[in-house]
Amino acid sequence: MSCFGSCIPTPEAYAKDIIAKMTKTASEGGDIMEEHGADLVRAMAAGELVLDVLHLHDVFSCHKDHAQHLNPETRETCVQRKKLPTVPPMGSLVDELRTSPVDLHPEVKESDGTFTRIIKNLEFKNWGRTVQNRPEVTFLPHSKEAVCNIVKWSLQKGYTTVRASGYRHTWTDLYSRDGQVLVAMLPLCVTNKLPAPIPSIDPDNDLMGIEMVGEIQEPDGATKGLCKIGAATTNQMFREWAVGGYQTDGSFKRSSGWTVPINVIMSEISWGGSNAPICHGAGLRHQTLSDLVHELELVNARGELQVINDKEVLKAAAGCFGLLGIVVSLTLKVDPMTYAVVYAQKLPMELMVPPLQQGDVPLELRTLEHTTSLMLKQAKANFEVRALNAFYAEWFWYIGQKNGWQFCWDVDDGAEADAKPYPEPWREKLQMAEQILGQLLNDFFTLIPALGNVLQAKLLSSLAQFVMPSMKYTEKPIICPVIDALHFRRGVQNMRVYDMEWQIPIPENESGGPDWDLCRRAWWDAINVSCTDPKKGAIRIAVEMRIVGDSGVVMAPFFGNKHGTCSIEVLTTENVKREDWVPFCQSILDKWAEYKDRNGQYLNIRPHWAKEWQGLTVRGVPVTTYLKEAYADRIPEFKAKLAEGARQGGLSPEELSLFKSPLMSEILGDY
Repeated sequence: MSCFGSCIPTPEAYAKDIIAKMTKTASEGGDIMEEHGADLVRAMAAGELVLDVLHLHDVFSCHKDHAQHLNPETRETCVQRKKLPTVPPMGSLVDELRTSPVDLHPEVKESDGTFTRIIKNLEFKNWGRTVQNRPEVTFLPHSKEAVCNIVKWSLQKGYTTVRASGYRHTWTDLYSRDGQVLVAMLPLCVTNKLPAPIPSIDPDNDLMGIEMVGEIQEPDGATKGLCKIGAATTNQMFREWAVGGYQTDGSFKRSSGWTVPINVIMSEISWGGSNAPICHGAGLRHQTLSDLVHELELVNARGELQVINDKEVLKAAAGCFGLLGIVVSLTLKVDPMTYAVVYAQKLPMELMVPPLQQGDVPLELRTLEHTTSLMLKQAKANFEVRALNAFYAEWFWYIGQKNGWQFCWDVDDGAEADAKPYPEPWREKLQMAEQILGQLLNDFFTLIPALGNVLQAKLLSSLAQFVMPSMKYTEKPIICPVIDALHFRRGVQNMRVYDMEWQIPIPENESGGPDWDLCRRAWWDAINVSCTDPKKGAIRIAVEMRIVGDSGVVMAPFFGNKHGTCSIEVLTTENVKREDWVPFCQSILDKWAEYKDRNGQYLNIRPHWAKEWQGLTVRGVPVTTYLKEAYADRIPEFKAKLAEGARQGGLSPEELSLFKSPLMSEILGDY
């Protein structure tokens, strides 16, 4: 019998019903949300039942060696706190894990004396399904001591590569290799299946955890807290720790009183993984997550714990792609809790990010009969004020929609009394169900491709736009803890996507300030390529743009960008054919690569290290060749600081080869 009850239609039935209705309406040119908003809410209500199953805090957990429904010495699976429910229709998590035999390694122990769990010859796939390999041994440790022992054992057995993985949310090949060693920092039942469970902190896993360890005074007089975070701790765990209140396990916890000012949107990924590629942040006043790193604790190439807190070494080590060792914890500089005051808005595309010329707006996106020069002038001023001053600045275009979504906001330290959780519980469930429904749409269109690319794009973008809030400045804003506003979309992990993102330096204008026209040009170039795509459907989700400040981390793509960075990305569904998606990405990159500054020099554009860039070309040369030039003045400094980090741990720089990534070695060379 289904866990949803014998008399209640299953979420799968609801999904099929609404998909059929929305498909018919879209194919006839109707307004999906106007005609099927009620149906969507009904489907989301069904999705709420799915979420009850997915909240693994109340049903089952996935940590090390809890009580299991199969023999714990032979299987990797999930613990039962209650009777194991029927798994939702998007795939059987338990069935897949039953096929993954887990052994106990006889030579590698945890800190409690138990043997570390391993899976031999398990195929590795990243979250975006763009990287696949088969390490000979995948370790599933739950202690720092185990990670030390893994490295020592790997050296003894002659392995040449040891790499770690978190949520696997990197699209480029920065992982382990065939026949080598992988250290999986998160449980496989979290990383390998959709819908994805949301784990709690395991108190017996010292790779997870959050602890305030002190405070410091910055040169500007600001007080920063020092927060030590286990590398396997997810951003969702940190969010729950920061905001307090009723936790997902039902307990009540007071707010920690601390927060990070910037973060990745997706709350499910690990802190080790979100920090490594040096690319996350938003708002001109902010740098990257890696710029917040005060100290790193890692396992070095001799299997020893090493602490990195030398400020010069941290300029490389704070964001080094795992090339210095397996990071087991990081200590961040955090801020006293403050509160976001959000006026999110859905605006006509012409007025949200105004075009350089009115003709830049494709006909199908025009909503205003008469866009006057005065209207565009005011829109330009509004855009520039937000880009320059907003605490957080990001803009979204969901494919085919005539309105964009503007998510720019500021903070108010004194707004605690008015602050409420965001998303609200109903909106969080709506968002998570929308992502699950989106993946169902993904699967549906894969099975029935004749329904068309454009139709899928319209359905998905309509859903995405529908669940986002919008209000006028005369209305009450959303007031919430900053950490909630940073993680404003929940359930993102439940819908796989392809994603290309590039960081474009904002050049100097004639007055010596940032030339915001660059951002407007990059935005509309991406949109016009999307609208004129001959395949009509390579991009099916969104174009997103955020503004980010400079960075002090050597290999950050924001480094040296005095006037900030336009970070812009395009996203599509995983069922788009690679032979359609890659040329589409190339056509947009070709536009961005041609931008020059006022002196006629090409802008030093660089990719988001964790997104899709392998196999592309920049100005006619392979991207890896291009990146050697783009980072020509940074690579020697980066390698020198890594070498110094090795020496401080008593190692020779050559010993770091154990942690090398073939892809990064192609760019960096030997060190």
